[in-house]
Amino acid sequence: MASAPPFNGKADGDELAAVCAAVVTHLESLEGVRNVQLAPCVGARQGALHAWERHNYPAQLPAELRAFYELSDGLSLTWSVEHMGDELPLGCMHVNDLKRLVRADIDPAELRTSSVPASGRSRSPPFISIGADGGQGLMAFDLDSTVYDGQLCLLYCLPATDSPQVWFQDLSRAWYFVAGSFGDYLRLVLMHLGLPRWQHAYTDVGLDPTAKQWIRLFAPHRLEARAEFEDPGARARSRRPTAGASKAHSSNGRTSALFRPPAHAQSSAARGV
Repeated sequence: MASAPPFNGKADGDELAAVCAAVVTHLESLEGVRNVQLAPCVGARQGALHAWERHNYPAQLPAELRAFYELSDGLSLTWSVEHMGDELPLGCMHVNDLKRLVRADIDPAELRTSSVPASGRSRSPPFISIGADGGQGLMAFDLDSTVYDGQLCLLYCLPATDSPQVWFQDLSRAWYFVAGSFGDYLRLVLMHLGLPRWQHAYTDVGLDPTAKQWIRLFAPHRLEARAEFEDPGARARSRRPTAGASKAHSSNGRTSALFRPPAHAQSSAARGV
């Protein structure tokens, strides 16, 4: 895959276009992938951004999310795969547009009980601290309304008003940390190519066999990242890339920046991929 920098939170339309184009090119190079569709989006107006912040006061859009909306009011990149002669919709990289970035109904008590990983392993950045008062001052917004087996939220813990994290709630109503910022989350979406149920990699249950198989086929580097975290000697014993993983590298042999993990990825790999 051609090297492309991850979106870094600066209002650079050429950069965002380059990232999206790199993802499309990579998908189109994969055997069996069909009908890659990137929906055109224009940037949100400044008035709409200010109106969102007024309506949802005291929550403020973090700088990188504001920059993203200034360039593109949401994201929708879908693709299908050829399966037994039919075309099966598979991948969906989606960020709600500003109108659909709405308050989510959450129970702070459920989040408090999920705030410490069951595995006992530490993760960075630190978890949102939920106090004994039940976590009053929490605000959550639906970041991806296409998630059908849980909810993916931008979570604010007041009094911090401009540094939300991204958390996922599965159908058991347990909450799990996914990313420390919108920029890190967007990078994870791209690295997982929007494959079904990839967010479950960050839960205690983990990926179901079908989701794991899709990732093994189309994003094997994510499974490799997990294996290397769980067994640090794995990289030393075998450096031979798989056929799929080689496509995540640029022609000069360096790993594409698009596929480099966020700062917390090695530690969060303990939860999945």
